Amino acid sequence: MVLFMLTSMVVKAQQVDSMAQKQKERIYCVISAEGKVPMRDVVIHTNTEHWAMTDYTGRFMMKYDWDSATVSKPGFVEFKIYAKSIQDTIVMIPNARHISEVEVWGKDMQQQNLDRLSKSARDAAKDAAKPGGIQVDMLGWMDRRGKRDAKHLKKAAEVIDSLNSKQDIEEDPIIRAYIKTTGKKYKGKENTTEGSK
Repeated sequence: MVLFMLTSMVVKAQQVDSMAQKQKERIYCVISAEGKVPMRDVVIHTNTEHWAMTDYTGRFMMKYDWDSATVSKPGFVEFKIYAKSIQDTIVMIPNARHISEVEVWGKDMQQQNLDRLSKSARDAAKDAAKPGGIQVDMLGWMDRRGKRDAKHLKKAAEVIDSLNSKQDIEEDPIIRAYIKTTGKKYKGKENTTEGSK
């Protein structure tokens, strides 16, 4: 019985040793993230100062104990892998190149659409349907809103006329300074100048 137990312990120890040896000599594959194709000449450098390089099939085998390793290849992102959490396939990501500034040429369609929309809204407001049928208020004596709007329009027209009067233009300090420095006369609404030398 004792002999049997000793024999089984030796066999188990050999199995554990062979499993550890297999884990040590595990084969890994390195592929590209873009095309999922194997990559050759990828350098794997371990923390125990051992290194390996992939062959044309993208495979490498690490024979020595290691905890972490750095995987690198020119044109790809360099990163660390850990022996405890590594799988049999390692995916490498290419270095991305970024454009710092982009210049876009073209028409601003949003502004054109806003202009069209506002024009169509104005046209719709002009063409608003007036109520049909018999109307009691023929002379407008019952329309309070219409009277209020007419007063408002009249007052707005008076304000605009007073702003556009010649006397106000000459009293404007900016226009006065312009006439004084240039010697040119200011022509009201057209905003043009005329030589007066």
